[in-house]
Amino acid sequence: MFQLFNDFFGSVLTIVGATLAVVSLVLGLITLFFGNKLFWVFAALIGMAFGLVLAPQLLEDQMEIMQIILIIAIMAFCGVLAIYAQKAMTILAGFLGLGLMGNFVANLLNLQQHIEWMLFFGFGILGAWLISKYLNWAVVVISSVLGAVMAGAGLGGLTKFNLLIDLLIFIGFLAAGLYFQSREINISEKQ
Repeated sequence: MFQLFNDFFGSVLTIVGATLAVVSLVLGLITLFFGNKLFWVFAALIGMAFGLVLAPQLLEDQMEIMQIILIIAIMAFCGVLAIYAQKAMTILAGFLGLGLMGNFVANLLNLQQHIEWMLFFGFGILGAWLISKYLNWAVVVISSVLGAVMAGAGLGGLTKFNLLIDLLIFIGFLAAGLYFQSREINISEKQ
């Protein structure tokens, strides 16, 4: 009897995991290639990425559903802010985008949590400044990095490659996104 339940829920979790991987892949590709044009999608994804970092730390003693609700709330807030207050969301996207890269670097180096947050804020301030100074190019770079990470994570959830293949896929996605979006900027600047 217990094996039957285990088999059923194992199948459901496999389907849910595959569905999340496909959603991550699709949203990552949209952000990768159209982050500058579909800014609200990029903003919502950056909110989701920030929520994924923040929720477990703020709500570590809470049920996972509370963390998911917080992640969705931050994601929705960023998406709506991108539609109704694009300038403010642009600065926030720069802050969160590079701030998350600082957090990622701190995690790679296995640094203490307070240093993670220092790097988050340091990189975040740099990101806000860069995006306010070089708006289109900063959005292209940050959305390409975020899109490559999301698409790579989605693809990785569907297939099991080794670290080197994952890294090559990320670099390939990043190069394609940078090329495609920068081409769009160059065309609009010539007109």
